[in-house]
Amino acid sequence: MTAQTLTTDDMRAKWDATFERLRAAEIAFAEYVNATDPLYYLESQFLGRHGLDLISRDAEKRKILLEANPAYSVPKHMNDHRDQLCSEFTAIAAELMATPSPDLTALRWKLDWTADATYEDDFLAQMRADMDRLMGPAPSLSGDVNSPSKVAA
Repeated sequence: MTAQTLTTDDMRAKWDATFERLRAAEIAFAEYVNATDPLYYLESQFLGRHGLDLISRDAEKRKILLEANPAYSVPKHMNDHRDQLCSEFTAIAAELMATPSPDLTALRWKLDWTADATYEDDFLAQMRADMDRLMGPAPSLSGDVNSPSKVAA
């Protein structure tokens, strides 16, 4: 069985550009996490010595303690920036998942990316369309081709 890749230059260019943006976002996020993790560790250890943790149920006690001891608190702007970097990475990853795979290697990346988690169907829709386009529809147990028209019936 031969799989047609149906690759076009436009698909490849869009995939490559988005993939490179994702790589840059991942590097930026990892650098920031690596640089700030010691501060989160310091805050965590300080809170632990006072019977609290980073996600304490007693948020008011946590807030009062950290305001009284700002040297042990990760500044809000650092939390905000970390959240922003994470959001940017997540948005680009979703964009890449929604980008048609130009070939089986790109499809393999999508399969590996989603292998260890549960995602909503709309997040996986383009990947499934890529699988049908690049690999052909899968046969069902009854021997019928598992195409959208067969599934809907």
